[in-house]
Amino acid sequence: MDSVSLAKFVALMIVLFAGSVNGQFVIKEGKCPNVTGQATLEKAQYLGVWYEYERFPAIFEVDLDCNVATYGAFGKAISVTNNGTLRVDLFGRKVILKNSTANGLATVPNPDRPAEFIVAFGGVPTQPGSRSTVHDLHSDNSPNHGLKLSTYIL
Repeated sequence: MDSVSLAKFVALMIVLFAGSVNGQFVIKEGKCPNVTGQATLEKAQYLGVWYEYERFPAIFEVDLDCNVATYGAFGKAISVTNNGTLRVDLFGRKVILKNSTANGLATVPNPDRPAEFIVAFGGVPTQPGSRSTVHDLHSDNSPNHGLKLSTYIL
């Protein structure tokens, strides 16, 4: 194999590996459903601290544990602060390397769909065309109880 072919092969492997680590490829049968958010969204119910318990792998969250998102009122938008802890296993023990924080804003691009929003960190959307949709948020006054949220990359 000449050096040009080897370089092309290595480049292809890097692209495939990076895409799979970043969680961009989700393979399943059929077409994605047309998902819409709930008809209304009381911002006060959504504000507060939320704890992550499951996620698709993403390159910007590699080795982060105990992720927490704090949502606050910020005019018509919602402020977003994501915190996580970078930990590694060292001789069977989790060792904290650093704490990670990202600040952003969630905005509703279409007022007719208040439960569908886009989050931008540092003024740039996290993924081009990404949106988060609140499917169900119980109104039983329990703090942060019963959220069904999904993020789609379009």
